[in-house]
Amino acid sequence: MTKRNKNVSTAYKKQAWAALILGISLILILAIISYDINDPVSFNWSERFSIRNWLGPIGAKIAYGLMQWTLGYPILVLPILLAWASVLMMRQEALSRLFRPAMALLIWALLISIYLALPEALHNRGLITEYYPSGLIGGYIAGRMVIYLSRVGAVVILAVSTVFLAGLTLKIELVHFINFTAAVFNRLSAVLQQAWAEFQQRRAQRMLERQPVEELVAEEINPGSEPFLAIEEVPAKPVDLFTGEETETPPVSPGEPFDIRTGPVGRNAAGGIQTTLDEILADLDRARQQDHEVVPPANRLPQPAGVEVAAPVTEKELDYDEMVRESLSRYHFPDIDLLHDAPPQTTEVNKDELRANAHLLESKLKDFNVEARVIRVTAGPVITMYELQPATGVKVNAITNLTNDLALALEARGIRIIAPIPGKAAVGIEIPNKKAQPVYLKSLLRSAKFNQTDFELPLALGKAINGETFVADLTKMPHLLIAGATGAGKSVGINTIIMSLLYRVNPGKVKFVMIDPKKLELSLYRELRAHYLLWRADLDEEVYTTAGNSISILNSLVLEMERRYSQLAEVGVRSIVEFNRKWAAGDPQIKTRKLSQLPYIVVLIDELADLMMVASKEVETPIARLAQMARAVGIHLILATQRPSVDVITGVIKANFPTRMAYQTASKVDSRTILDMNGAEQLLGKGDMLYLPPGEPKPTRLQNPFVSTEEVEAVINHIRRQPKLPNYSLPQPQGGRGGKSGDSGSDGLDSLFDEAKGIVVLHQQGSVSFLQRKLKIGYSRAARLMDELEVNGVVGPADGSKARQVLIGLDELER
Repeated sequence: MTKRNKNVSTAYKKQAWAALILGISLILILAIISYDINDPVSFNWSERFSIRNWLGPIGAKIAYGLMQWTLGYPILVLPILLAWASVLMMRQEALSRLFRPAMALLIWALLISIYLALPEALHNRGLITEYYPSGLIGGYIAGRMVIYLSRVGAVVILAVSTVFLAGLTLKIELVHFINFTAAVFNRLSAVLQQAWAEFQQRRAQRMLERQPVEELVAEEINPGSEPFLAIEEVPAKPVDLFTGEETETPPVSPGEPFDIRTGPVGRNAAGGIQTTLDEILADLDRARQQDHEVVPPANRLPQPAGVEVAAPVTEKELDYDEMVRESLSRYHFPDIDLLHDAPPQTTEVNKDELRANAHLLESKLKDFNVEARVIRVTAGPVITMYELQPATGVKVNAITNLTNDLALALEARGIRIIAPIPGKAAVGIEIPNKKAQPVYLKSLLRSAKFNQTDFELPLALGKAINGETFVADLTKMPHLLIAGATGAGKSVGINTIIMSLLYRVNPGKVKFVMIDPKKLELSLYRELRAHYLLWRADLDEEVYTTAGNSISILNSLVLEMERRYSQLAEVGVRSIVEFNRKWAAGDPQIKTRKLSQLPYIVVLIDELADLMMVASKEVETPIARLAQMARAVGIHLILATQRPSVDVITGVIKANFPTRMAYQTASKVDSRTILDMNGAEQLLGKGDMLYLPPGEPKPTRLQNPFVSTEEVEAVINHIRRQPKLPNYSLPQPQGGRGGKSGDSGSDGLDSLFDEAKGIVVLHQQGSVSFLQRKLKIGYSRAARLMDELEVNGVVGPADGSKARQVLIGLDELER
């Protein structure tokens, strides 16, 4: 009895589970059928977006996951199989019956998914950016097939696979399939032949209709070759050949020519007799010429009422904000798993070792007659800081003068002394760890401090000495100056800044302008053209590497700054934050003026020294203007250089960049140039840096995280597959690609033309760099002078990288 009750209970449980599975399958079917690609998939959607999925936002999320990341529409097989399994469970049948049909349906679904992605894969040579309606699996397989098998090979393989799968699962004999294909081909051939015959018939008829009218008239009047005037018998009432009516025969004089339409005719101007046929043909020629004459517009008759007049074409204006919102609703931030995990730590900080080092430091100071006591030790991943409290009467300089002696005594690679620590009655001595622990970007981006901050443009700069994640806001800086020797970690730091923004800020809120004269460090980010990069259509680069393009885009940013200030003044706000807040709230002033949301613009210059060497004045002027005024309108500059000298970081630039980031420098002079103090020359390299925020007296020592090129490429590939955004257009300067024009004389030539001509002829050397050095001008102006010299016959045309040939000598110059 008990066993029977258990069996009944188990049967009820199976029925309940079957009903649950059936309900889940119905939910999945409804969600997939009502999937709309424009539905937002984030739970933080705005009420302005209407969700068309029948199951609401949850259904949109489920449908998006199944459609985009699996097989697309063929994934309907999954809920169908679940429903089939639930029916088998209700009928208490074995689920093993479902195995073979399920495998066949899944294989067919995969094949159909590949077919759905094949057109885009063939069109883009295997590079698929939107996995709809095929899904990620089908799109990836189709793209790989086109890349590795070419277009023809991919189509052939898919056709063979379809035939093989049909014969295997549908049990279709290939003989019947071949016969069916042959019958279809024969039928198609017959239809094409019939269509070709009808086309030939219609063509012959059109050619007959287009035959000249005079030939038809000649054949109708004179079908034979006999003379027309051989008249022997005339009926009593002749019939007019043109109207078919009976006419009276006019009197004819003997020997007088006769026209059957008008009667007797005279002689022509040449004195010969004009035949009736000649007159007819002449009339037809005159009528045809009149028909082909073009009537002037003023003399044309009014068009009849039945003639349809085409309406003028009106182009539809696209809403930039609406396109951005639509793209961002389907945008997904990069997954944190695209970054590498930090390797497991093999060594840990030993407190006993730290205490021993503290006692050793006290004893070494006592050897130099300096009484001090270590009151606190802070161990970081790379640096350990010991806080010393000097005894009464001990001067701070007595400790700072022992830097090299302490480094020798402690066998350290180099120590840095902070005397005193801001806000504390102590002196800090930073000593490198014997075994440094590398810092990876993934650990910083996963920290609560980075994810829970409300910064507009958060930057994960690194870890402090105590191991705490250090996050700064670029909008509060508002501009950043980075300097360091070659190999100190400067380029990795720039990649860290870019990756921090890519992981936290969507492409509708921030745009990048990247200038890389070295053509290597920032070239990877060209793939972000449709999402994050800001570019101009008239320039041939997205990441600007030439001096002319760099100067032109900087001048465009100055114009963009002025345009934004005008918009802010029209609306009556003081910053970009207030403007975007009013825009989001639907302010009537913004709607009336049809103003769009203003994204932040981050300008990255990886090597400022190269630009300053080529065109210092043309580069310094727009940078200074942007640094002085662009903060309020959301334009922020990040300048980096490996040569922090005064001719690169000029006084104008330095005064407008309050935030500094110094990596290891070659000398104390470079450290004072970037930080206004010593200390950067004592850094360790490999991401060890000093960060000086605005208003702080002392810099903070940080360890910059490491991010590899493979990680950057993975993140860029993910973003590249996201929905594209419309291009945010920049104003174009009047000077075009060359930047600002130089002074010109009254005759249209540059004011330095005569001087440049004398220098070139005197030295018999014509090159742009030579004029730059002699006249102390920028690259753009020197290039224009060289072009003017070529036009006036002073130098020859350019010959690659060689100097131009000077065509005149000193005697011609004196004349």
